[in-house]
Amino acid sequence: MTAEPLLEEQRKKQRAESFHLCLDITEEFAKICGINTEDVTGKTRRSLAVCVRHLAMHVLAHLGVNKKYICQFFNRNRTTIYHSLEHAQNMLDTEKQVNDHTQEIINKYDQRRI
Repeated sequence: MTAEPLLEEQRKKQRAESFHLCLDITEEFAKICGINTEDVTGKTRRSLAVCVRHLAMHVLAHLGVNKKYICQFFNRNRTTIYHSLEHAQNMLDTEKQVNDHTQEIINKYDQRRI
């Protein structure tokens, strides 16, 4: 019974770390692309916001954030996350500049890997 409060504290700490990492990555991509963070996390379907959202989800998954938590942060369902990861990988495979910027962000936040 004594281990349960410690486990709950660890979960709270990991959720807080995940939240701050999600927020930082989303803000980083939004700043690079010149859009609002709210557009990235919101329900807008503007193509730039959608592309940024896909890339942010890709980086977060790459950094070890649980996909279930990514769903909660972006208020999306799990199939949307997998679809987004697929689209992000296609973008990274075809667009060198996008791949370079994404790799810079991954390298910058790699020490915060979860």
